[in-house]
Amino acid sequence: MDAIVNNKIFRIGAGVSAIWVLGVIAFFIFAPMQNGMDFISFVGIILPLVIIWSAVFVAIAAQDIRDETNALRDEMQDIRNVALRQNTAPSLTQDFEIRQQLDQIADLTRRNDSRMSALAAKTLGDTGHPAPPRQTPALNTRKIPTADDLNQGDLPLPISNEDGRVPISIPEFIKALNFPDDAKDKEGFRVLRRALEDFRTAPLISSAKDLLTLLSEDGIYMDDFKPDRAKPDLWRQFAHGKRGKTVEALGGIRDESALALANGRLKNDPNFREIAHVFMQQFVSVFEEFEKNAEDGELIAMSETRSAMCFMLLGRVSGTFTNA
Repeated sequence: MDAIVNNKIFRIGAGVSAIWVLGVIAFFIFAPMQNGMDFISFVGIILPLVIIWSAVFVAIAAQDIRDETNALRDEMQDIRNVALRQNTAPSLTQDFEIRQQLDQIADLTRRNDSRMSALAAKTLGDTGHPAPPRQTPALNTRKIPTADDLNQGDLPLPISNEDGRVPISIPEFIKALNFPDDAKDKEGFRVLRRALEDFRTAPLISSAKDLLTLLSEDGIYMDDFKPDRAKPDLWRQFAHGKRGKTVEALGGIRDESALALANGRLKNDPNFREIAHVFMQQFVSVFEEFEKNAEDGELIAMSETRSAMCFMLLGRVSGTFTNA
């Protein structure tokens, strides 16, 4: 109430009302009515006051709305600036803690596979639950070719993991593509370690992690998207080499801001473009194998992972789905 009374518009309205009241009093003093005040005269006195104060409160409400809009716009800009500065002050965000944990895991995996196995066993002991039963392997036993393999000519490829590990299952692979939800997601880190230890899935997971980190620097997070869900048949057609209008619906990310930022980064950042190119190639190669073993429901679950949404975003920007 004090804010309204101190409002400039309120004071102007009070001043105009006071002038009107004084004018009415002066009128009755110097020109008294012969027959007294009737209803019409009363309305003539009150109506201007009603109009004045209606205008005052409408103006105050409009001013409040304008102030709230400006405050909201400033707040949104502040949020945007914080997101853009994330790479210079990352310790304040939970996302950076997760990315740091992922980097540490990847580094340990490359240097010491046996230590990673021990850490995985310790994690299972902490949870008090056995590992989920092994199910259908996510990929066939042949190795997924990498960019280096494509430059080596005809070389014999291994038909299974050299250390005899059980192949990563479809549910584990899908969860690895989504990455851990937070630092307490022990099951998420367990399957992530398994995916990084598997020579067929490690290149895809590593490139996806790098790409998601770079996108987060522009404030682009997969959790913010609600992509259009494509039918499993479209994913199968894509795995079999179909391109063009038929499978265009796979690019289900419609966020114009994210598309514009990703497109600008793809055109202007050579490092981002190289990592994105490797990721797209790896995703297509792995997905072609995964589709052979996956059921329709598993294809849908895969399409809702963070890695798959990243593929949709970049696929839509680069024209992967529409280029026949």
